[in-house]
Amino acid sequence: MLALACALLFVRAASASELTGRWAGTYDCGSISDNPFSLLIDDPDNEQSGLLKGEFRFSVPGTVNEEGAFRVLGRFDKASKEFRFTPREWIKRPEGYTALGFDGKLHSNGFYIEGKIRGGCGNFSAQRDDAPSFLPAQVSITPASGGSWQGVWEGSISCKNDAQWPYRLTLFQHGNELIGSYFIDWPQRKEVVRLHGLTSGQAEPGGHLFLGHRMWLTKGRFGVDLSMSLIGDRLSGQVEGLPANYHCNSISLRRSGDAVPPSTHEEAIEGAWAGYIDRRTPRQNLPASEWVSELPNATQITLSLVASDNHVPVGIYTASAPMDKPPVQQDRYVYRLQPLTTLADGKIAYVPLGADRAEGRFRNLPKRYSRDPFVILLELDGNQVLNVTRRNRHHQDNTFQLLPLQGEALAAVHRGEAPAVPLGSLSGTLAQVHSLDQQCQVLVDWASPFGSEDKLSRMTGTDMQIAALPLMDDAVFEPVFGLPLMLTTEVERMTIYKLAQSCSRRVNDPRPFKLAGVFERDFEYDRLQAQIMNREQTALWLKEKLAEILSLNDKRASLAPINIIERELLRRKTELNPSDLEKITRMIRDKRRSITLAEFMQRVDGIPGMVQDDSTLVRLKMFYDEAEVLRLPADLQQRLTQLASDKASQILKPLLLQAQKDLAENSISLESLAALTHHQRRLGQLRNNLPLAIKQGIDFDIIPALDKRRRVMIENDQIQSAINATLLEVKPGDGSPERMIRRVALRYVDEQDLMGTTPLAMAVRNATEKLELRAVGLVDHSTEQTPGSPSAEEMFFAVKAKFDQVNSNLQSQYERCQRGDFQNDPLRAMSCLTIMAAGHGQSVSARITRFEKLGCADGRGQAGYVCDYVMAFETSSPYTRDTMLGDLMASGEVSQGRFMALRGGWMFTPLRRVRLEVVP
Repeated sequence: MLALACALLFVRAASASELTGRWAGTYDCGSISDNPFSLLIDDPDNEQSGLLKGEFRFSVPGTVNEEGAFRVLGRFDKASKEFRFTPREWIKRPEGYTALGFDGKLHSNGFYIEGKIRGGCGNFSAQRDDAPSFLPAQVSITPASGGSWQGVWEGSISCKNDAQWPYRLTLFQHGNELIGSYFIDWPQRKEVVRLHGLTSGQAEPGGHLFLGHRMWLTKGRFGVDLSMSLIGDRLSGQVEGLPANYHCNSISLRRSGDAVPPSTHEEAIEGAWAGYIDRRTPRQNLPASEWVSELPNATQITLSLVASDNHVPVGIYTASAPMDKPPVQQDRYVYRLQPLTTLADGKIAYVPLGADRAEGRFRNLPKRYSRDPFVILLELDGNQVLNVTRRNRHHQDNTFQLLPLQGEALAAVHRGEAPAVPLGSLSGTLAQVHSLDQQCQVLVDWASPFGSEDKLSRMTGTDMQIAALPLMDDAVFEPVFGLPLMLTTEVERMTIYKLAQSCSRRVNDPRPFKLAGVFERDFEYDRLQAQIMNREQTALWLKEKLAEILSLNDKRASLAPINIIERELLRRKTELNPSDLEKITRMIRDKRRSITLAEFMQRVDGIPGMVQDDSTLVRLKMFYDEAEVLRLPADLQQRLTQLASDKASQILKPLLLQAQKDLAENSISLESLAALTHHQRRLGQLRNNLPLAIKQGIDFDIIPALDKRRRVMIENDQIQSAINATLLEVKPGDGSPERMIRRVALRYVDEQDLMGTTPLAMAVRNATEKLELRAVGLVDHSTEQTPGSPSAEEMFFAVKAKFDQVNSNLQSQYERCQRGDFQNDPLRAMSCLTIMAAGHGQSVSARITRFEKLGCADGRGQAGYVCDYVMAFETSSPYTRDTMLGDLMASGEVSQGRFMALRGGWMFTPLRRVRLEVVP
């Protein structure tokens, strides 16, 4: 997985410092789509270097609020508006992520960029945090700038035999750009025909000009290209483009007047107009009624026309696209619309002159139109619709419609909003607002209860239909669209669908489109009507059941009607609004809780009648555990604490008094020490098991007093001697000698007293060894003693050490099996099954029950002594006998081992087993 970034740049001036600020957007890479990120660009350390530093942060997909961050370094080319950034240093690196570089370009409006992630990833786009929602439209209209070339020029083209053909040229100039119309009287067969053409060119330094023929405004066979120079009020130069046999090669023109637009047109087209065209395949005669269908692929057109001095209006023509992006991310093409000439049919021909803006997809149009211009014809019909016709040099017409803008609609477009689209027979709020963006906001407000974007992404088509039902109610649907859903036609529903599709993309909110998706599918409107009727009936049911729940008491019998209501709710839940469903669900939950609390407090009220023993203290603890789960209200919790504290005090008071009495009357004796130990342990266990609220109300100061007195007694030599004597009196029996000795010792002392090398710990070990020797019936059959060889007792303890090691390993493996440490190790997991089964769920162990020494010899050239012995042992599991100890030491057979004297004892290593044969 890759971590991606993009640097967002906002250009207000030429300096790099203008790029500072915070930016936000999304990127794609592999399976990651539209992942959000932000980037903070700092002021450059050195304005001259142009290097930009920033900090990029991105969301980690599939996590909640987890992000990664790294620093970036890049450069920005202010001429091309292109930038290149590279990652420099991680700030917070998510596991498995790698930072990549990126290239992009700043939109000419300075608020939006887009580009591509290097390293084989996808695209990114973003805009500045402080970018406005809309960019104000350009509405100021100024006449052509004019210049030395602008004017009306008349003269003739000179041909052979001193023939002169009249030529009249009207030129409009804006900066270095010129466009004009010309008339030429040209001989065709036996008559002279007046031809009308369109020409354009660029003024060159030094007073030179080339005008190329672009299109005929009347029928013509060939065009006239001119290469001329300006001297005072005269133009002269060469003629190109005419047939060679005419021998026409020069032209001379004199300025005869100023270039002015044609006289006022009889149709009142002055004002503001707006509409849409299909930007993919321009269509002939696209009516306004079809705008909504073309929105996903439309270009917005705005035309402002202002007339002056009895001349036809001059205009500003604006194109914006695409419509499925927010306004600040759209490309724009803005140019002056210059009235040029009157055609033979009386229509005014307009031409583009001077592009003020050409962004993104429109950036190449000015050059293209200078080579291949067109004329625009404007015609107002009887419905106050402006028909706009674009006619190319082949006299192919493309016509679309614009509607007038006035009042709030005009103000909205001036703010940068898109014009509203006609909705046919639909009315309501959607048809009353004044722009497309306001129509989109109406749809977003209507769809806002539909659910979050994350929730929508997990919905099936059926889920969406169910979730959409509340928004299809007449009370919700009709105010927005002007009529109930069930009375809409297929055309009206598709109008809503198309508008919602475009709006969801424009405002980056999927809810309107998802909700309107029910209009695109083959929806069963009769079934929908039935569902709406069911919802109305369920609303009545809800009102009745809410009242019923309120009337129920808090006794167990109320659970029966609650269960019935809850089962019915499961059937009707899809017919309820989310708020109503939440309301009745909450009331059912609250009623169940009230019943549970009432039952619980009824049992609490029975605490005073409980028996006076330790089991009641255990039940009091259970009361508090249950109260914690129930989250009792403060008053009920206080009531429980009072009753439980009183009962606990009644039970503990006799125990505390008896402990105080025994403490006061104690003597230096084992019986007195055992009594104090019993009191301390019992009271400590009872105190530890009591809830804090009860414990705080009972005086347990006797416990540290008991412990203090016991510490004094345990340190007493007389007591330690008595404990030692008592331990030595323990007789062999069933079970481990060590456990038997420790059990006796713990009547008087604690576990910590038996650790380390304290006198009591040594006494326990000594008594344990003596009891082990008595328990196994140790026998020495050797007839000769090899000097330095181990005694029978030393051999026994050396072998026993091996048993202790096996028991320790078994206990360790048993504990690890219980914890599940080997879940990912199949072989060890099988071993765990064997161990757990062998011990019936308990730990397994083994102990020696008989040991007989047969004899010892020297080590046969190796260290230590080789000794023969016979022993028997018992274990709680056949697994231990057959696997871990069976091969190690045979029970009831002659075995042989090597015994080596070490510091602190003997070490035993088994050698072999010898099976005895009885000789008759």
